[in-house]
Amino acid sequence: MKRFLLFVFLIGFGSASLTGQSRRYKSQVNWLDNLQIVTGVGMMNFLGDLGGANDIGRSFLADWEWEALRPNFQIGARYQWHRWVGTKVFLNYGWITGDDAWTQDEARNDRNLSFRSHVMDWGFQAEFYFLPDLPQKGRYRRRGVRGRSGRPVLGYVFTGINGFWFDPTAVAPSNGISYSLQPLGTEGQFVLPSRDPYSRVQVALPLGVGFAFRITDDINLNVELSYRRSFTDYMDDVSSTYVNPAFFEDPIAAELSYYTQAYYTDPEFPGETPTFGVGQQRGNPQDNDVYMYLQFNLCWNLGVFDNSKPKYPK
Repeated sequence: MKRFLLFVFLIGFGSASLTGQSRRYKSQVNWLDNLQIVTGVGMMNFLGDLGGANDIGRSFLADWEWEALRPNFQIGARYQWHRWVGTKVFLNYGWITGDDAWTQDEARNDRNLSFRSHVMDWGFQAEFYFLPDLPQKGRYRRRGVRGRSGRPVLGYVFTGINGFWFDPTAVAPSNGISYSLQPLGTEGQFVLPSRDPYSRVQVALPLGVGFAFRITDDINLNVELSYRRSFTDYMDDVSSTYVNPAFFEDPIAAELSYYTQAYYTDPEFPGETPTFGVGQQRGNPQDNDVYMYLQFNLCWNLGVFDNSKPKYPK
């Protein structure tokens, strides 16, 4: 019985000692080693009603138009909770554009509409690594000292939620001045009770894939491709049908709502008649707008700035 009690005491004492050592080890791990500052540049593209490929408008890559590429910039922060999971908060700023002159689709080309918009979006993404960082290997491990990673390239997929602000503008052919389109109500938002003005602050769902290329132990180059599905069809100010120009009090609103380069001749009426008339389709309200990012980011682990960490030669 005494031997049994002694055995239980030794097991308990050893477990307590190991637990204490584990806690002391964890307490000395620098949380800054898992926190990254993110900054970078990239390109963005718009997939909506205006411009696009030589076919009817689509919101996926089938409607990709190279001329619509525009720059964007990003800042953010990432925290690596586990080698399999990370999270990032971000702020992006860039431009999007679309022009019916770019497409050879006859109907879209005849519509002859165009737009340009600044876009600022912000939000949160959760990252799940299919190529995670390998566990550190080595004969000796020292507390407070990070060893070199065993994988030079990490891969992950991500999703999340983001809000964004946009402001579509267009140039009036009559005077060459650029106007913000939302306050004009080009689809009758301020003259028809059945059409409410749209908000320039909206929500989107991001979905993407990224790769992190290790430059040093504390600096990565991340390349991300992100597809953002919005909950609005008015990023280009086009969604529904044409409104009678006589309804508009502002002649600029009427001009930017309805101008076309195509006419046809009707033998029953003299002169030329515009291809598109009141009540005809101007956009496709069944398909919300999409924008995409290709981002190149430098990511710094904040632990690189911790001077209290012991330095050992690699």
